[in-house]
Amino acid sequence: MIPETEYTVRQGKHVGSEVSVTVGEPIKKYQTELKGIRLYINLKVKDSNENIIEERVEQGNSFLLNFMRMLYAVLTVSSYNDFVHKGVVRSESTDFLGDTVTVQYTVDGFHAWAPKEVDTHGIVVGTGETMVTPDDQELEAQIANGIGAGKMVYLFSDIVPTAVTATEAYIILRRSFINHSGGSITVKELGVIVWVVGTDKYKLIIRDLISPITVNNDYTLDVQYVIVVTV
Repeated sequence: MIPETEYTVRQGKHVGSEVSVTVGEPIKKYQTELKGIRLYINLKVKDSNENIIEERVEQGNSFLLNFMRMLYAVLTVSSYNDFVHKGVVRSESTDFLGDTVTVQYTVDGFHAWAPKEVDTHGIVVGTGETMVTPDDQELEAQIANGIGAGKMVYLFSDIVPTAVTATEAYIILRRSFINHSGGSITVKELGVIVWVVGTDKYKLIIRDLISPITVNNDYTLDVQYVIVVTV
């Protein structure tokens, strides 16, 4: 919340009219609250027995220009700077009462969810320290999925359905990372990459530098991005 600010009303002129008040009237107070869209990061380190070793919440600051490009493509159902909003028809066969049935369905949009062990999109982590710029296209030093030196196992990246309170609505993107590298890894940057469905494009829409958080071997890092809007 922004602190209260005091204003003294004076005689003034406006286009097409003149407004006069008595100088010396009681000071009027106006209070302004931060509204609109906000971003929070929940971080949690757990040991191999799922015990919480460290937990913190940080302010996310860094929606990138790609976020706005994606939003434009969604709102206009069009293409913009490699953000292509189009449907892709897929077929899938399944067994139904002993018969093989082929089902066709359409996928589209920009996917921030991702299967496990996929590090091309969804929430991603890195070790970079370079300051964020609006046109960033990737993390400075993304940690690759896998087992071995400098790698972490990426579990699935999913999205919790929108929740609504009396004054806010929020959506949660979450992913866990397991360190089987043989040593500790210090995570210093986070991001969200979306897959542009039907293309080979992957676009970074959020990137944040965080206070370094160390994940020991066989420990897990849980990351949640919480996007909040005032309603």
